[in-house]
Amino acid sequence: MRKSVAQAVYLGRCQTVTIDLSESMMQRKVKLLNSTHSNLFDCATPSELCADNPWSPMALKPPHRLDAQALKDLAQTASPKSCQCALGPCSGWESLTEDRWPAPNLTAAGSLRADTAEGDQASGSEPTFEEFHPQGTRYESALAPIAPQFFPYNRCDVFSCSRCDRLLLRYTEFGGYYVDHRVRALNADLVVDAPLPDEAA
Repeated sequence: MRKSVAQAVYLGRCQTVTIDLSESMMQRKVKLLNSTHSNLFDCATPSELCADNPWSPMALKPPHRLDAQALKDLAQTASPKSCQCALGPCSGWESLTEDRWPAPNLTAAGSLRADTAEGDQASGSEPTFEEFHPQGTRYESALAPIAPQFFPYNRCDVFSCSRCDRLLLRYTEFGGYYVDHRVRALNADLVVDAPLPDEAA
């Protein structure tokens, strides 16, 4: 088995990407080594390793960062139509496999990731895992507020669909032995500019 090692800059961090090339091109293992954690996951398609894919670890620069107002403005300019793609409504957070992700129809519209901010890159601070549910909603609720400074939105990228004009939020849950991609359709009415508790004090 051959290995190819490349250096990539992703979210302002230098990472070593090790790609194991087996006989089947559809079964690849990619190991990301950075200062905080190591994860081993399967790439279903080579597009995940493409430098043109803005959410890929091979991306050379992070996408444009959106704050709450910019996200709301972006959502209000969209005119979503009914879509028949494999994602379905996804009005609340849903797990996502790569075969359901309509990559050819999607364009990166920006990022909500807290660690794309220059101050966060310099300090190396970890984005909060605290959620924002002032009305008693839960993580998976279709009515849960979209608060960019809170989890999981502070780890999301934003994509625009060319077929239905929907805007989609996507991030990845990393566990000890798994990687779970998740998606949620953006609803402008649910976007709130809620400050973190230490900022509001």
